[in-house]
Amino acid sequence: MKNKSKVESWPVEAKAGLALVLTSAVIVGGALIIGSNFSDKTNPDDIANIPSSVVPSSDTTPTSATNSEVDVKIETFNKPFTVETKCERYFYDLNDPSEVRVKAIVPVPNKKSSYMKSVGVDYTYDGKVFDVVSATSGVVSEKITDSIYGNMIVVKHESGLETIYASLGNITVNEGDELKQGDLIGKSGESLYTTGLGSCLHFEVLKNKVYLNPEKTYTLEVEKI
Repeated sequence: MKNKSKVESWPVEAKAGLALVLTSAVIVGGALIIGSNFSDKTNPDDIANIPSSVVPSSDTTPTSATNSEVDVKIETFNKPFTVETKCERYFYDLNDPSEVRVKAIVPVPNKKSSYMKSVGVDYTYDGKVFDVVSATSGVVSEKITDSIYGNMIVVKHESGLETIYASLGNITVNEGDELKQGDLIGKSGESLYTTGLGSCLHFEVLKNKVYLNPEKTYTLEVEKI
């Protein structure tokens, strides 16, 4: 009762000030209580609005899995050598100019004054022996010594292509060997078919038993040939 009578005896300004202080205390206290309740009951959905630098990523998928799908090598058909050779005799192609087609008419071995259209190409390297390599990946299906074409290797490829490397001097692979593109097959050499050319490579390309022009096959995607 003493406290009540003392408050009632204060001036009006003092009473107003006290009321203001009490009101502020109530507001601040309420805010503290609300803030405490908010921190204890944060809505999980609100986490989505927090910057990613604050919330750790839940994606634990290894990046290597994605990279392995991207790093798929597309093999293109390469030349079967690594030096700057000269094409001595061409594949006979009606779409080629006459000066090229002339070099695609070759003598028939052991037959005088007889000629035929070339189904392959013959490469030389200034009379020097050079390495012969696999034009594309495949498996050695045949290793032959032919009376006309000399030492030969036939390579079959998954795409249905066959490549024939003939007039070889020596061979470094055997039947059944799996070859990667660029693997050494042997060295250039000589044969009855390439008489007069010196050390060379006779090269043929087939798809489903149809001869293709090697000079127009290089750099193409193997699966699309």
